[in-house]
Amino acid sequence: MRQRILILFILISVPVFLLGESEREKLFSKANQAYEAGQMQEALERYLDLLYSGEVSFQLYYNLGNAYYRMGKIGRAIQYWEKAALLQPQNGDLNHNLELARLKILDRVVLPKAFFLFEYYWDFRSSADMLSWLKRTIWLAFFTLFFWFLPYWLILGKNIRSNLNHYLKIPKIILLILFSASILISIDAIRYNYGNHQAIVISNEVQVKSAPLISSNTLFILHEGSKVNLILDENKEWYKISYYGDKSGWVRREDLGEI
Repeated sequence: MRQRILILFILISVPVFLLGESEREKLFSKANQAYEAGQMQEALERYLDLLYSGEVSFQLYYNLGNAYYRMGKIGRAIQYWEKAALLQPQNGDLNHNLELARLKILDRVVLPKAFFLFEYYWDFRSSADMLSWLKRTIWLAFFTLFFWFLPYWLILGKNIRSNLNHYLKIPKIILLILFSASILISIDAIRYNYGNHQAIVISNEVQVKSAPLISSNTLFILHEGSKVNLILDENKEWYKISYYGDKSGWVRREDLGEI
């Protein structure tokens, strides 16, 4: 009886799922057609319908960013391009668009020049394709284990195993170092990309307050497109944010778009 119910559920669910996918494809196609025809508002509404239906994809976020940019909404454009960058961080067109949009941000922070190796690592960490990196780490782990235990897997005499161990000593140490470094980099990159909660200012100008009250003192002002870190302390109407580490305060939720 249970098997029949399960089979019936599958037979009903699969066509419904396929129908839903088909409808989403049609809606995405219509949104693209509206975008190409220059009908930005219609395209935006259709893209948002897809978003609210639960669609999550690089192309949807990328197209949303394009539509917002064409409508002059730099903050929203950067927000959705940043969301797209979490899925495809090394996409050339996306990174080019982000660079152009960031040139229009009024808030500029000039940070002191860091040692070039640190800068190279930070750039890699923020743009790392984590899936590809984890695959490399798994393969590196496999080769490390292979070389480490190779002498014991082979059916060889004691003297031959001893000689083989001698020749494999340096390669094994190198592989172990690379594997350990790869694990540490993976952990740091995952923590950076997924542990940091960030948002983009989507209003033209935002007053960052000393407390979650309109009447509280204004600490500093941020403009559309600026990226901030979200601190866990929040309430229904306000976010506590930090800006480049040394500045913090409260901003209304409606003024920020979460990445």
